Amino acid sequence: PSLNTSVVNVVARVGNAVAANQPVSISNTSPDLFTEGLKVNISGTSGNAQGSGAIANLAAQGNNNGSIQVGLGSSAVAGLSSGQLNLTFISTGAGTTGAADVPAQVASGSVTINGKLYTPALGQLATPSVNFGVVRVGDTVTARNITINNTAAATALNDTLTANLSGAASPFSGGGSANGITAQGSGQIAVGLATTTAGTFNVNASVAFTSRNPDMADASAGANAGVNLLATINNLANADFDLLLGLGVLTQNGSNYVLDLGNIALGSSIVSKLRLDNDVLGPADVLSGDFNLIDINDFSYQGWGAAVGPLAAGQATGDLEIDYLASALGQFQDSIVFNGRGTNASDAQGLAQTRTLIIRANVFNPDGNPVPEPGSLALMLAAAVAAALVRRRRAAMH
Repeated sequence: PSLNTSVVNVVARVGNAVAANQPVSISNTSPDLFTEGLKVNISGTSGNAQGSGAIANLAAQGNNNGSIQVGLGSSAVAGLSSGQLNLTFISTGAGTTGAADVPAQVASGSVTINGKLYTPALGQLATPSVNFGVVRVGDTVTARNITINNTAAATALNDTLTANLSGAASPFSGGGSANGITAQGSGQIAVGLATTTAGTFNVNASVAFTSRNPDMADASAGANAGVNLLATINNLANADFDLLLGLGVLTQNGSNYVLDLGNIALGSSIVSKLRLDNDVLGPADVLSGDFNLIDINDFSYQGWGAAVGPLAAGQATGDLEIDYLASALGQFQDSIVFNGRGTNASDAQGLAQTRTLIIRANVFNPDGNPVPEPGSLALMLAAAVAAALVRRRRAAMH
């Protein structure tokens, strides 16, 4: 007999089936056909070894590879192991001499079985949700991390864990992996956020876990885990004046507005109404603020003293009224400044913004007559008011 397989290396993961399935090669090297057959039996095992099978009658010059197989006795404990399978070689006369069995010229042999058992990795997602909160269009946002743990017990031999992220659709970016996470260790996968488009985003991505070692094919390290990616990207608040009714033309140049009431005849009374709105589509920052009315002395104002907001996207203040009685010739101008701030749930301090509104008018004398002195003009206006009262009384009596 010739034992061609003297050493077998078996690699497995703890808990895997490790039946005797590695073949042992044995030859009958007798030189000619005038030789008895070879019978081989397993006589015993030692250490973490097991074997199965037998060879009944291997003819001269024959080779058998697989009738006897070896493996590990147990896969319960990770680490390195060693054991032996003992064989008995017998010369049998069956089919040739018909003589009784006797020990072969080499009566015995043994196969060494070296075992290598790995504890598989076990993936666990420690970050089931990544919420970027509320950010603004155009913001540069720091990437957030998904944390993955390898919860497998640390043993003499361990697989490492690889985690792969997929499904991180726009505006999120990801798809990377965390590799080589040791038992009881952790790794991270970064998730980015692009802020080019406003919106409320909710994306379900997935993390796949793989158990890996240098001696075996990869295996699953647990079921895939879902991770929820969340973000709200706000448009910036935008304070904007709108003319609702009345005389005048409202124009805008950047953050500056001009309400030009144009040419007003002396003695005329006018009313114009405006609103300030948060002129932006949602989702958007909320607009708040107040009006600085220090530089007003020519026109009268109603509704401008209250604080503004909070105004959500598309919302507006109540009517902001401007009244004017053209009592003197000339050009007149007031200036109002809105000091605003756009805030959101993630930024209570907010971003400041200002809007300046200039109101102007040119009063002219439509009949070309000289304008009365201020004192005379006051008397004329008083007389006009008195005459109006008399007319109202007469009308009431009738």
